[in-house]
Amino acid sequence: MTPPTSSPPAPTIAFAAVPYVRVQRPIELGPWRLWANTKTDWERETGLDLTWFMEMYRSRSDEPVAAAGSVLTRKGGAQPTREEFRDAITALSTLAWLDQTPSADPWLFEVWSVPNDATPADGFRRVSKFSTNHTDPQVDRVRPSPYVFPITLRPDIPKAVTAFVEAELLKGPENAVLRALGQLHEVRFETPYFTSLGNDIEALWTGFEAFLLPSTPPRAPPSEGGLLHRLRRALHVLLGSSTPKLMRSERLAAAIGVELAVPGVRPETLAGINAFVERLWAARNSHSHAGHTEPPIALESLGTTALSAGLRLFPLLLKIRIARTVGDEIFIQAPAVERLNEIFLRERTIESVVGFLGKEQGKNWYPPGPERTEELERLKSQLIDLVGFESVAGWAERREVAKARGFVRRVLTAWLKGLQATGPAGAGADYDGLANFPTLDASCLKSLKAAGITGTALEDALDDQLVEEAISSDLWRDPAPNPSLLGRAIPLWLWVRTFVRLHELFIGYERV
Repeated sequence: MTPPTSSPPAPTIAFAAVPYVRVQRPIELGPWRLWANTKTDWERETGLDLTWFMEMYRSRSDEPVAAAGSVLTRKGGAQPTREEFRDAITALSTLAWLDQTPSADPWLFEVWSVPNDATPADGFRRVSKFSTNHTDPQVDRVRPSPYVFPITLRPDIPKAVTAFVEAELLKGPENAVLRALGQLHEVRFETPYFTSLGNDIEALWTGFEAFLLPSTPPRAPPSEGGLLHRLRRALHVLLGSSTPKLMRSERLAAAIGVELAVPGVRPETLAGINAFVERLWAARNSHSHAGHTEPPIALESLGTTALSAGLRLFPLLLKIRIARTVGDEIFIQAPAVERLNEIFLRERTIESVVGFLGKEQGKNWYPPGPERTEELERLKSQLIDLVGFESVAGWAERREVAKARGFVRRVLTAWLKGLQATGPAGAGADYDGLANFPTLDASCLKSLKAAGITGTALEDALDDQLVEEAISSDLWRDPAPNPSLLGRAIPLWLWVRTFVRLHELFIGYERV
């Protein structure tokens, strides 16, 4: 009897469902394409419509993600491995990271191989680490965790950034930079469920080393001249090496210093990076050798942690390397250097400015005597840093910030009164926008007191109203060509911007 012949298996479509990343148009990265979960896109990319399959992926309102979800495929109908899909997801999530979307949680993905004659009535295999499950897309549902917030991957990320990430992806999984990006992708998951702080520190350290330090080639096996080799090695040990061997933390700090040999990086920033590397190395060792407790990661001199500093430092190093590769010192490198300095200067600058101004008396500052000339020059430099920082996250010592803000308001009032007394000729081109400031200061104070407001609440309410006046003046926005100067050092626009910035620190969000 002739045995029955079995039908050949139907060709399959290999893809990764990426349900919580939206794309506005298909995004290409080497041989990979990320495209929207729509009927039109499915038919263009695969020749059939599998939007019904993607209905298992739900939004927070338990609706199908529909066009808000995405699909990742490899061109030419290739059947990539899960590891290849993972590397592509790592590269795409890095693009989002460099575009100010740091969390890796939206990049949840599942790899599927679906026959091209599949129907909604079929069952499909969902492969886990240790078992294979039966999945019915009409019944089974995938919903976002509390840490998954859907994002949109912009299509207009700078070409230099896309080209750099694409080139590293195309070098394959043995590429050290791609391995580093993979390590940082894991660290950037916000969920604490499946990892520990120690594991994050380990991965962060490994990522920095893979990115910045060349790997050591494997030691060659002994040759037939092994005896001579051993004699030379023994002599080397006896005589000692003329070059001291650096610790791994010192090697990493030195490598970062080389990477940051670009204009604008401040010496204080490099000192802060050295402190960060030492803390990261110590925390990594603590976890490696005594991993039953969370490693110490506080950076006391910076008021932050090794983990948060590392996750802010790494993408800036990437951007600076990209800028050096393509010669872009203006649009990529300069902003990256500004943000780099901010990581290691922001908190100490705020502490210095707030601590100094909060203890001063306004009557001693307008007009400032000649003995304050050097003091004003130092303060000007700090205020330029303060108003240039991107972050306005609320400061813990809010009352100290309020004291400094009140001091600046009193100096502004006295200064503007002085300008009024000298007349238009002495006021400078930047005076008119705040001409009503002193009058408003007095009238608001009177009305607030009449309303029974006292103490710190009175100061806060007064500053809040005067900040609105400062913002509406637009004086903080554009430095005047012939500015009025406090003590021949600090221009009026900078003093006004400082007043607004201190209020932003007090309330914890931007006002301008």
